[in-house]
Amino acid sequence: MSLVSVLGLGCLYQTAVRGAVRRKYGIEGSCCADCCTSMFCGTCTTIQMTNELVGRNVPKLDQKVVHMQNSPPYQVPMAQS
Repeated sequence: MSLVSVLGLGCLYQTAVRGAVRRKYGIEGSCCADCCTSMFCGTCTTIQMTNELVGRNVPKLDQKVVHMQNSPPYQVPMAQS
């Protein structure tokens, strides 16, 4: 867990991302509105940004799933006498 999450400051990061999306696509709004929306309804902010990007056909990030190989369970070495 990061210090930002412990202090409840995740809304600052979300505000910055929301502002970047607005600037990139010329969406009206303000930093103050971004901050308030992120602080009081972070889930709403995430859904709005997702819907905006999907509506603009912005490609999703490549989400690679890493599969771990089956490995035998760890065995404690026996003490030698």
